[in-house]
Amino acid sequence: MNKFYQILILIVAFISGIIVNEIFVNWSFITFNPELSISNLLSVGTTLIIAIFLTNYFDRSKFHSRKKVDLIINRLGEINNVLNDISNDLEDGKISYQKAASRLKKIYGIYLSISKEAENLKNINISKLGNNQFEDKFKHLKDLLTNTPKIDKTKISNSEIPLEVKDGIIFYHQNRLTEINYLFEILNNTIFGLQLNVEGK
Repeated sequence: MNKFYQILILIVAFISGIIVNEIFVNWSFITFNPELSISNLLSVGTTLIIAIFLTNYFDRSKFHSRKKVDLIINRLGEINNVLNDISNDLEDGKISYQKAASRLKKIYGIYLSISKEAENLKNINISKLGNNQFEDKFKHLKDLLTNTPKIDKTKISNSEIPLEVKDGIIFYHQNRLTEINYLFEILNNTIFGLQLNVEGK
């Protein structure tokens, strides 16, 4: 609607210029400096109006484009927030299976939403932009947090078990926690890299 009004104003200004020109040309009692051309005045006036209109239009387009970029960047920041929540939950080496699964699902949901928003708003392919690094690292994190290979407990000691689930709580061995924390850092850096890449679009 704003564009419509801007175009309408431009048309009205142009028609007004024609009317004013007719008045000045046909009304003999209005006099001007002979060196001052009415057509030149109208031309300058029209040019100024068009310049103002175009400047305003492109400023608005730039503003809306900036808002789209900020939206995508902020949404990427939401993933970091959830990753930090999981990291905080793991400070004592355990987390409820339900909470871990819920937070992982939330991260993936946000990522899918961001991918769709980026494609629609700025024609950005998040996966290609990050060389699929996020998807690969996230899948690895999910495996480390919730999956474990079948283990014959009669052949190994408890210290070698990467994680155990008791009463809905996942307990992690220190080596597994180290891997998980390392992945947190990689994912945070990956998200930051995506934000920088989106910023440059």
